[in-house]
Amino acid sequence: MQCPNCSSEVSPGPSCSRCGAALTAKSAAFTPGFISNTAPIVDEGPRRVPLTFTQRARLLFGCLPLVTFTLLTAVYLIALQDILGPAPLAFLLFAAFVILVLGYYAIQRLRDLISGMAVVQTDVLERSWSSSGPSRSFYGKFTQLGRMQLVPKAHFGSTFGKRYRVHYSPASKIVWLLEPLR
Repeated sequence: MQCPNCSSEVSPGPSCSRCGAALTAKSAAFTPGFISNTAPIVDEGPRRVPLTFTQRARLLFGCLPLVTFTLLTAVYLIALQDILGPAPLAFLLFAAFVILVLGYYAIQRLRDLISGMAVVQTDVLERSWSSSGPSRSFYGKFTQLGRMQLVPKAHFGSTFGKRYRVHYSPASKIVWLLEPLR
């Protein structure tokens, strides 16, 4: 049951154990949604929790491809141009495109890093998959959230069609944790 005064989860009773407010039958109302035909889901709506140190480090680490590629391009354009000659137009266009794409992803990660908060929301995992290649990434498709990137722990601990409490960064769309609901 959720307290109407402080919005914390409390056990059913005459008053909230946290703030002392009176609990009514109206505050125990359920929102639609079911895990099975008999178990209603209480959806308290999105809330925010602080990012852990590891999650912050992972967001910051995700900005390194932009920094690395930009530095390598600058070294080529400044230092190696005397040796190899002027850079071809195709290289400059390719470098600009890659820097724009990597910059977009870095900005999304920095937005989440600066906010310092992850969003927690209830949703159903429709399916999950992994990309092929040397840098393997994991993805999931959720009913409300859409396509999101999953950390490996969330991917390997997930089951299709189940309802989860999803901890994610909204701008970069990275799911940090999937908590199964009963």
